[in-house]
Amino acid sequence: MAVKLYAQVLEICLENGSSDWDWVDNFKVKFFEPPLRMFIPPKDTPDLVSKALETSFSIFFISPSASLSTLRIALETLLEEIKVASVTKNGDFISLDKRINSLSGNNAKILEHAKAIKWLGNDGAHHGSKVSRIDVLNGYRIFKHILVELYPEKKASITPLVARINDAKGVDKKA
Repeated sequence: MAVKLYAQVLEICLENGSSDWDWVDNFKVKFFEPPLRMFIPPKDTPDLVSKALETSFSIFFISPSASLSTLRIALETLLEEIKVASVTKNGDFISLDKRINSLSGNNAKILEHAKAIKWLGNDGAHHGSKVSRIDVLNGYRIFKHILVELYPEKKASITPLVARINDAKGVDKKA
């Protein structure tokens, strides 16, 4: 793993009560290679969506704005994967907003979440928006929720165990 650090030397006032000044190193992470995964998508997440997310993760430390913009691209990729049309029958472009609002059936449960990603991505794409890393992390939380809703991971059921304990009214006395 490669880590690039941005180093800066600062002169600071020492906090030992002496009012002396000293030079200190100030380090700031720029990127990790391979990128840190800010969350692990469910295993059934389409590859193209996972790749778009990895791109967003890779620029998180360098540019929160670009990271949010790329998260919006991941949303557009996800909509393609779940067969939400991006063009009309005449070949005209369908806006992301209209695509999101067309979500129906089981996919309708992510409509509001997808809108939030769209808004965050818009802020990331437009100059002048003050985007912080916290904004990106919030976007990741929302996107992870979308993926968990669409691609829930099957967990082992404890229902048979609960039934067996309740039927025996505790520990199995026959064993």
